[in-house]
Amino acid sequence: MIGIMQGRLSKSLTGKIQEFPINTWEKEFELANKLGLRAIEWTLDYADFKLNPLFNLKEQPKIKSLQDQFSIKIPSITLDCFVEAPFYKLNEITGLTSDTNDLLWIAENLQNTEVRILVLPIVAESGVFNKNYLSNLIRCLNTIEKDLARTKKQIAIECEFDINSMATLLSELNPDYFGINFDMGNSASLGHNPEEELTVCRGRILNIHIKDRLLAGHTVKLGSGAVNFQKIAQLLNDQGYAGNMILQAARDFKKDETKLIASYIDFCRKFDWMV
Repeated sequence: MIGIMQGRLSKSLTGKIQEFPINTWEKEFELANKLGLRAIEWTLDYADFKLNPLFNLKEQPKIKSLQDQFSIKIPSITLDCFVEAPFYKLNEITGLTSDTNDLLWIAENLQNTEVRILVLPIVAESGVFNKNYLSNLIRCLNTIEKDLARTKKQIAIECEFDINSMATLLSELNPDYFGINFDMGNSASLGHNPEEELTVCRGRILNIHIKDRLLAGHTVKLGSGAVNFQKIAQLLNDQGYAGNMILQAARDFKKDETKLIASYIDFCRKFDWMV
């Protein structure tokens, strides 16, 4: 199922590539429908995250009504709040940290929604990451396994680890509740061999972000970076992957982004990702 990251169909209020579209989140359901998209991955910023309408009992019926009206699912949510304030370490860039109670609060307060996959980004913007932090991450996640079972949630970890660390992470976490968010752009930027990485992640991919990046560089338009889309499409097909695929591609604030996204959708059709 092809979807889009929330906020990509709205003008950025702050110049950030990704943020919750506080003034236009309702309009994005209609825009996504017109583009032929079937899902929106919700975005959760750090600032006032508990006030997000997805957690508001008065707003939830409105969200459900918009979903029904425009045939849009919300299968996943990206927890950008834990980029700014990780629960397993201090973010040296922002000076912020949190704890697993925040993660449990989110899982608990999503029970009246259809969201099942919590995407946990562990990326460069989270600050320095080393083996000690990996051990602490694994310890923290293992402590909430029973809570994930109770709330019927899974965590898809989006990480910029080397292949060996990724294998260690997956081996230490219960596959019923923990898996991978495969971000093909981040993987290519790190110089990973897609066959090697997807072999390590086989059977553990819960969610996918469609993106292109330069090798050791920034995000670029689909097809103009280091991602081997044909190879990835083949590998995913061989594994029988049939889960979410979320557009998180490069933005262009100077142009009509609806047209840009339409071009990305046409690009995805080459790999039968719109089926």
